[in-house]
Amino acid sequence: MGLGGAVGGGRFVAFTGGNAQDAPLLRVIDLGSGRLAFAERPADHGYEHRFKAPTSQVVRVRASDGGTVPAQPFLPAAKGPYPALVYVHGGPSRQMFPAFHFGTYYANDYALNRRLAELGYVVFSVNYRSGVGYGRAFREAPKRGWRGAPEYADVLGAGRWLAGRNDVDCKRIGIWGGSYGGLLTAQALARNSDPFAAGVAVHGVFDWSWPSPIPGHLNPNTFFGVGEADKPLAFRSSPLGGLEGWKSPVLLFSGERDMNVDVLETVDLHQKLRAKGVAVRTVLVPG
Repeated sequence: MGLGGAVGGGRFVAFTGGNAQDAPLLRVIDLGSGRLAFAERPADHGYEHRFKAPTSQVVRVRASDGGTVPAQPFLPAAKGPYPALVYVHGGPSRQMFPAFHFGTYYANDYALNRRLAELGYVVFSVNYRSGVGYGRAFREAPKRGWRGAPEYADVLGAGRWLAGRNDVDCKRIGIWGGSYGGLLTAQALARNSDPFAAGVAVHGVFDWSWPSPIPGHLNPNTFFGVGEADKPLAFRSSPLGGLEGWKSPVLLFSGERDMNVDVLETVDLHQKLRAKGVAVRTVLVPG
């Protein structure tokens, strides 16, 4: 939930509150009685869907380089084996929860992961190194990002965790994510097309060394602190640095005027994959 403000002489507090079933909506609590004085419902906005698949729980998964990281599996209600997906959030300074996120972007991703579980996918949402909520050492993991991308070891560990489950078809494990999650999706397909059989990368960063020329753009090169002397290492740590190993098909998706990640990152990757003979489809949203 996210806190709001106090009204009525401090007697009432308004805040947004959600749970595993419903996205965050307005709540007003009476501090005198401790009871809710007002609570929006999804039905107030014309939304009636109730998820049939069970809620997720927090587990820990072993990274491919040792240690463990937190994650949340979304499981279908019936018996498998199922196709499966690793989900990787963006940021990277974010954290996913076993409930609706307070941010709209990640609330949508949470809802989609739950819907995918209803449709018969095991979805594994991994809170990889360099995210928030687990302490400074986790957030500022050594060699993170363009310096060597150790957070990818957490993603690979999640893929291997799925491959070891009896309810998962180990030949049908995919991966998806947006922004930094799109970057890690591309890392998986470039570095480990086995076990990752396919992926969806939404407005991803694919080359840490490339400076976007768009004025005011959230430039991966400068945003992550890549200097001129750092560019060779940054490129080697990027998905494009492992392109020779990329075999799995991928869907690329970006907005034509995305101001966080230059759409040319997506166009460039598409062209390079086509030249390699990799199955790639790209969707660009105009405007």
